[in-house]
Amino acid sequence: MNDLPMASSPGKFEGELRIAELLYEQGNFDDETGIIQDTGWYGLILDPLSALEGLELTPAEARFLNDLAGVILYENDLGFVSATYYHTKDQVNKAWDEVQFTEEEEQS
Repeated sequence: MNDLPMASSPGKFEGELRIAELLYEQGNFDDETGIIQDTGWYGLILDPLSALEGLELTPAEARFLNDLAGVILYENDLGFVSATYYHTKDQVNKAWDEVQFTEEEEQS
């Protein structure tokens, strides 16, 4: 992952890969849950390479995205965004189920 560019602007995406910033800005989410001011917001992307179709990616970014089954973005109540990358459908589905369960628990 050392050859993957990091987000260029400090703040919201600080410490994240540039891919996280691009995915967030494109807004091509397969599902979303949560409220930023409460428990935070989560966005699910099941085909991250297709979600960034048409954008200029480095060869390393394209290879990295091609190997992913999904990404879950999280934005906390301070506006900071983090990304978790999953290499299998089972991993991303299990993680998303956990996010949804936690959100349901918080709302009840």
